[in-house]
This record gives sequence, C-alpha cells and structure tokens, in this order.
Amino acid sequence: MTDAPADSIADDAVADADPVERARALVARVLETEPEAVGDDADFREELEADSLQLAEIAAVLEDELGLDTDAGDPPTRFSQIRDLVAAKAAR
Repeated sequence: MTDAPADSIADDAVADADPVERARALVARVLETEPEAVGDDADFREELEADSLQLAEIAAVLEDELGLDTDAGDPPTRFSQIRDLVAAKAAR
C-alpha cells in the first residue's frame, strides 16, 4: 500500500491509457464527475452542466496534458470534438 493520494494513483492509471480515454478522464476531473459520465456524444453544457470557465479549463488541460490544439475562444463543448482532435493529432 502506498501513501500516494487517490488522485495520483488515478492519474498514473490515466497516463497509461490511450489518448481518448486520457482525455475522457481529464474532462471528468475538470467537471468533477466519473469518466463513465463523459459519454462519446456527451454535451458538456447540457448533460454535464459545465460553465464557460470549466470549458476553458478543459481546453487548457487538453493542451497541457495531451498537446491537443484547442481554440481558446471556442473550446470543445462535446466529447466528440475532443475525439476529433485526438484523431487529428494521431494523423500528423
């Protein structure tokens, strides 16, 4: 048993996951929900009640953690948009 906080353990597991699942976990962390709640077609505003600050934080975290190019003025509002960003990065 380690003395690491639960978030660190979860982050370590996320680091080993594929980029889409990492993105899902990061979005869930920002929105303070479980990754399972962030479905493939999830609308962050309508379904997960995200506000504009949370959307901006999602964009920043995706850029910092996954190197995804997000538009700060128009952050992703649906998980499908994030999947597209992950696919675009993988295609480069």
